[in-house]
Amino acid sequence: KIYKLLKTDSPYNANDHVDGFVYELSEEHGAYVAVDNIYSALIPKRELVKKVKIGETLNLRVSKVLADGKLELAMREQSHLQLSDDCDKIYNELKASTKGFLPYHDKTESLIIKNKFNMSKIAFKRAIGHLYKQGMIVITEDGIYLSE
Repeated sequence: KIYKLLKTDSPYNANDHVDGFVYELSEEHGAYVAVDNIYSALIPKRELVKKVKIGETLNLRVSKVLADGKLELAMREQSHLQLSDDCDKIYNELKASTKGFLPYHDKTESLIIKNKFNMSKIAFKRAIGHLYKQGMIVITEDGIYLSE
């Protein structure tokens, strides 16, 4: 087992960016990662915004250092830094869609949003809220539209 060989005394702090090697996947917990092939880390299930494979190397953000020294990792930036990218992704999907419409809104299931946009439902709602406040979209009960 790789897990037993990994250390928990990494020099990293929250919001540092690290490279990690996915060595195990757990339906219950998420993806176990070896940071720098030395340190023990986990991408929690809630942070897995896209499918990862065993053997894949990823650039990740340290979301927190746990009391036991293990690293908790995130695939996305902090929400205030990620917002612009999320807005761009949704807006570009709308522009590419037929009639500037997408059948997604705040009542759409989390898994559907995750599969379509590679973001959490919270991030999606934050982004469409921002686009709405900017006057770029209209939100209805059947989905979102580009503003005229």
